[in-house]
Amino acid sequence: MLEFKLREAKLDDTFEIVSCNIDDVEKWRHFDQMKFLDETSWDELTPFERYMHGGPWLDPQTFRIHFETVKEANGDIIIAEYNDKVIGELDYVVDSDDESTYMSILWLLTRPKYRRKGVATALMKHVISKAKELGCEKIFIEPEDVRSLNLYCKLGFRRLYDLLKVDIQSIPKLKPEVNADVTVRNWDDTPPSDFREVIGLYYTPKYEWIALKRMKELSKIFQNSLWETYAYNVIIDDKNCGIFTDSRLIKIWVNKINVNNTHLISELLKLSVLKGLERKRKILWTWLKEDQYNELTRIGFGLKLTSKSQLMCLAL
Repeated sequence: MLEFKLREAKLDDTFEIVSCNIDDVEKWRHFDQMKFLDETSWDELTPFERYMHGGPWLDPQTFRIHFETVKEANGDIIIAEYNDKVIGELDYVVDSDDESTYMSILWLLTRPKYRRKGVATALMKHVISKAKELGCEKIFIEPEDVRSLNLYCKLGFRRLYDLLKVDIQSIPKLKPEVNADVTVRNWDDTPPSDFREVIGLYYTPKYEWIALKRMKELSKIFQNSLWETYAYNVIIDDKNCGIFTDSRLIKIWVNKINVNNTHLISELLKLSVLKGLERKRKILWTWLKEDQYNELTRIGFGLKLTSKSQLMCLAL
């Protein structure tokens, strides 16, 4: 039986945590003009190229920003240590709404060499106990693969709904409602509480709000003209929706899609065109539920399904 210990991570653990995540990447490639190119080593890549292989966990500079974001969003990073070496990591954040306090698990990883030794299970059980201690009523998570899905099921998590990612390949001509009242605010001017309708439950509103603000810090680190970040909160007929873009894609959030509010989609897409965002990026609908996918298809959107996952929940 592997004897390891769990504890809260500190900034001093940055290099060990990054090393743990680096071990999970099979191949490193240069990245330019939105494409992966020739194979190379981690040492030869820029922070931007490392980020494109899987996020902020793969470079010390970007991980520090992520660490501070998680802490500021009422969260923490728990690590598993064996012989002073980080062999596992779990990141979570906590938020509340009018109904309950809940936890969202952002990241769970075990160093490949130490998998199937109880590390991920121990991290999850530790955080479930922490959630109860903090008064959380639910925990949300998105499985990375079948292996993690099986683990979450054993721990009592249940499927809420499927999550679909699609490329929007064609857009119908939508007619906005005549009396639609449209207000555009930058995320900087939007209180975190307004993010709930836009983001939903998986990414907590406060975490997403802080992460978007910190994108400016990432832009400085990357020193890459492609990494232009825009974020808009759009209020249409008192309904929250929004756009967030970075160098890779445009994400469009609408809390609920139905025949009565398709003009929200139209206004959001018009805003992206006005800002010139569509010229460098794909338009991607993120965290699309199956009924939303069906409704968009019905009203004429040309959609290509790129991946499918699910949101799971543990009631405490």
